[in-house]
Amino acid sequence: MSRTTRKRGLFAGLVVTLAVSTLGGLMFNAAQAVTSHGPDKVARADALAAALDAYTEAARTCDLDASREAFQTAEAIANAVSQEAQHTAVAEYMLFSGVYLAGQVRASLGLAGEVADDYTCEERVDLAEEQADAWNAIRDILAGSAEGNPAFDDLATLRTIYQGIRVTRAELSGAPDATPQTPFSEPNPAKAKELWLEFVADYPVARELIAHRNADLATEIDGLVAAVTAAFEGDEAQGFPGAAEALTALNGRYNLAQNMVAAAARNHIASRPTFDPTNWDALDSLDDVLLTIFEVRDLIAAGTPEAAAQVAVEYSDWLAHPLYNRRGGPVARADEALAEAVTAYAAEQTEETARALLDQLLIAEQVFVGQYWGSPELVKYYEDNFAS
Repeated sequence: MSRTTRKRGLFAGLVVTLAVSTLGGLMFNAAQAVTSHGPDKVARADALAAALDAYTEAARTCDLDASREAFQTAEAIANAVSQEAQHTAVAEYMLFSGVYLAGQVRASLGLAGEVADDYTCEERVDLAEEQADAWNAIRDILAGSAEGNPAFDDLATLRTIYQGIRVTRAELSGAPDATPQTPFSEPNPAKAKELWLEFVADYPVARELIAHRNADLATEIDGLVAAVTAAFEGDEAQGFPGAAEALTALNGRYNLAQNMVAAAARNHIASRPTFDPTNWDALDSLDDVLLTIFEVRDLIAAGTPEAAAQVAVEYSDWLAHPLYNRRGGPVARADEALAEAVTAYAAEQTEETARALLDQLLIAEQVFVGQYWGSPELVKYYEDNFAS
């Protein structure tokens, strides 16, 4: 089949999973101060630098519990703002995270399967200072780098809000493996509820960003957020039974939303194509890829073994090669994950395999066009091709 003459064959029971026509006029949503550590990559890097300095000061007190608290605060900011660093300063970030943040600093606090008492206060301070220096070097690289994809701002906002889920789960479970145990490592249901309510207050900002790319996913997450809130209306003395399970369910779907935006942000292309909704064949492979994604969704909706077999053919003929060519670094797992989902669905058509395949199609879609989301020509293209 010629790559410039791909035509879409519509199947009965078309399922539209992206409500692109309702996204509104803005391509990207500005980060909000209450849910962001800064409006741009340098400001966010400075926020982490300040948190790492605060951790260093806590380490100098030689109070292990206070140091653990300060480290958790810095770690949450790092989890929220470090995406551009991973993309822009790859080697430097590997040093910062692997050796310090997730490595020796965490170990020195007895939070990584080691014993905090094996480290002296002076050693913890030295590691804290080295960690701060490693991040400052990354901050300078970010400050000197060109502007990247604006989707990184959205990703930082989503990840900042996500820390509410992560720390709420941590407060519910505590840190039973921390050695030695301190008040920091004990479960704290009351604090977990307090943190959850903060997340709920911030969630509308995250929801807007999620719905901007997938209205159905935003609605699904709404229900999961409501389920967690209901669990926190239970018995605090019993540790809010059901809250941990509800948070786990929410965590997985919120992560899908983050991964969608990450795929769009990390596949930045400096020279952007001009979308002509009347002549998409001029874009050749991009047109092929999107038409194939639409068609695979139709095949999944059909739900038959014959349609599932065709999904594997569509992936092999039209998606595998373009994804492979766009691989490398941050998007290296997109093709492997989609291939695994296609194989599982072709073998057995279940609700679980269909959902996993649809999720991976969302990620692949963002790799190719996520950075242009909401441009009028692209919206029209989706509207035209979703019409049955």
